[in-house]
Amino acid sequence: MKKAASWVWKYLEGVNGIILILYSVFIFSTYVLTAIGGWIWHLVIVVLSILICPLILKGVRKINVHPYLGENHTRNRKRALWVILFFVIPFLFFFAKYLIYYPISLSPDSVSQYAQAITNQYDDWHPVIQTLLAFKIPLLLTGGWIGSITLFQIIEFSVILAYALHTIRKHTNSLYAILAMLFILLNPQTTNMAMYPWKDVSFAMGALLLVTYALRIYFTSGEWFQKIRNMISFAIVFVLTTLCRHNALLFTVPLFL
Repeated sequence: MKKAASWVWKYLEGVNGIILILYSVFIFSTYVLTAIGGWIWHLVIVVLSILICPLILKGVRKINVHPYLGENHTRNRKRALWVILFFVIPFLFFFAKYLIYYPISLSPDSVSQYAQAITNQYDDWHPVIQTLLAFKIPLLLTGGWIGSITLFQIIEFSVILAYALHTIRKHTNSLYAILAMLFILLNPQTTNMAMYPWKDVSFAMGALLLVTYALRIYFTSGEWFQKIRNMISFAIVFVLTTLCRHNALLFTVPLFL
């Protein structure tokens, strides 16, 4: 019995695997509950989560992670070139779509938040912090130019994506970083959603940045998080991301744990 329990614990990848399975079941069961219904689908989700989540963790461990190799002039130039490419390529993808939708694409939520930003009358039906960051600040910086809202958003998205891809390349290799970039950019929904100043996009950018911080913590065995500036940065992004959506806690709290 003890041997069987030990085998199960090892197969599930211990605490990490159990947390990932519970999170997967919770998220996908919530979706099924609202979109499909039927207890059989919940059972399918439980079984698939138990089968797939441990495999994901095993796959992560097999990634050839290497520590960052010191500094030298040649390496710095190469790193700078990759960072520039990781920013420019996504930005061009987004900017091409931006020109098609110029000056802005607005959903009903976006119209409401835009009205709040120009009238300075805010309500908490939409997160106020997101209205200020995504609408008010771009309008203030550009003298009220409505096209700045989406333009600032795609610039921010490209910067965060460049940082994430640089992190992947820094600790693994260029191929993993390129595959991650293609995975995001070749999904048409990504570029479509990036054209709308929704809280969904602000949340997605914050979530991507938090996951990147988590990767840096993982890749450096916690060393990255020991620096005060990184702790402060993580805390600020964690709070802002949590405040970008009313249900953001469902992501940020499990990630923090």
